[in-house]
Parts: sequence; structure tokens; C-alpha cells
Amino acid sequence: MPLDTLAFLAAIASGFLHAVWNAFVKRSANPGGLMIAQLVCAGLVAAVACLFIGWPSSNVWHWMLIGALGNSSAILLLSAGYKRGDYAITYGLSRATVPWLLTPLTVLFLGAALRGTDMAGIALISLGVLFAATNGSRLKTEALRASAYAVASGMCVAFSIFSDSRGAVLAGALEYGVAQTALNALVGGLIYRFQSGISITETLKKHGRVGAATAIISTTSYLLILWVFTRLPPVVGAALRDSSVLFALLIGVALFAERLGRVQWLGCALMIAGVALLRM
Repeated sequence: MPLDTLAFLAAIASGFLHAVWNAFVKRSANPGGLMIAQLVCAGLVAAVACLFIGWPSSNVWHWMLIGALGNSSAILLLSAGYKRGDYAITYGLSRATVPWLLTPLTVLFLGAALRGTDMAGIALISLGVLFAATNGSRLKTEALRASAYAVASGMCVAFSIFSDSRGAVLAGALEYGVAQTALNALVGGLIYRFQSGISITETLKKHGRVGAATAIISTTSYLLILWVFTRLPPVVGAALRDSSVLFALLIGVALFAERLGRVQWLGCALMIAGVALLRM
């Protein structure tokens, strides 16, 4: 099996696993608490793993710092957006923004040559994500207030993905991914403690078991996409991983009897078309 096919399948698998753990979080009585429990559980295991795998050399520390700052800034901006507007619209705008900054970063700083089909595939997936997440909801005043936060969050995610791709190439997906998981847990845990006023210990007592299970799924998804970044341009890998939105909708239909609107089905079709173009 050609290596590019393996990378393609790994990106899709990463998106599927990402959708699975998000399904647990979305249907939790306390999504924020479960998410931080997952993050901390993954970070604790990663910290121990670093003793055996090793810590990346100093040539990737700046990428690790950019990634951690990007992730934490995205969390803060999304939280601010959710308080001011519709959740689905805020999330959809955030994810749809990522490729439009990640593409020039990939081309200008990495010298990647993206074909016309690549650009079309990335655009279709981005538009499909937006349609699938918003379900055609009108951008009311409250949503417009949140749009600036959503776009800013997407930009932070784009920088985080770019830095992760550079770190994975320089240090290796496993070594970089394990260390970055530990660092993200530290930064994310501090932000959560500051924002909520709830101790990490108390959160782990309530959500530790499910958090540990989802941590395995989310970490596997993260390590897979880091490996993809060593084989494919980061914007292509990230776009393929956004198929997680498609998987999330299908999981809702198959397991939770959820119904999709016409615009969401259109979004699914656009994402499938975009993935097919990238595969070409």
C-alpha cells in the first residue's frame, strides 16, 4: 500500500476517533469538566511516558510553546464566543476559518505546492463543516457578536496546527506528541482552574473514569494526525481530519436517532466531495 494512502487513511481514522470522544463530551452533563478530565488524564500518562521516550530537543521547544499558547488562546476565545452567541455557529465559524490561514502558512513557509484539486477539496471541506455545524441557522445579532471570537479562535488553531506539524517533522510524531500532550494538559488545567474556580482533583473524582477512557481515544487521534503531518502538508492533513464533523453527525444519526436538516446533509455531501478531491 503506497505511503500516501496510509497517510490518507490515518487522517480519516484520526477524524473518526476525534468524533468518538467528542460524542462522549457533547452528551455529558458537564462537558467542560469531562473535557478537562480527559486532558489531565492524557497529560499525566504522557508525563510518565516522557521518562521513557525522552523530551524533545531544544530545537522544537519554540514550536511546543506556540502550540500550547495557540491551544489555550483558542479555548479562551471559544469560551468568550459561546457566551455571546450560538454554540453551533461559533464552532462552525471557528473550524471553517482554520484552512484559510493554514493554507498560506503551508505554501509560504513550507514551500508546499498545492494543486487545484487540493485547494478545491480544502475549500469544500471548510464550507461543508460550516454548513454541517450551523444547519443553516441565520446569523442573528448575538451570533454576529460571537463571530469575531470564533474567527480569532480559528486563527489560533491554525497556528497551533502549523507548529505541531513542524514539531512532529523535527522531533518525530511520537516524541513530540507525548511531550506536547503533557504541556497542553498543564496549560489547559491552569486555564480551567482559573476560569471555573473548580479544583482539578474534584473534577477528576467526578469524571476520572470516562476521562481516562476518552483520553486514550483522543491521544491516539492526536498522535495519528501528527504522523500524517510528517507525510502530508499540514493544511491537507487538517482538512482531512475535519471529517470528524461528518463522523459526528453520522454517529448522532446511527446511535442517538438524531435528525439532520437539509443544510446539514448538504454539508455532509460537500465534505465527502472535498475528501474525494484530496484523495485524487
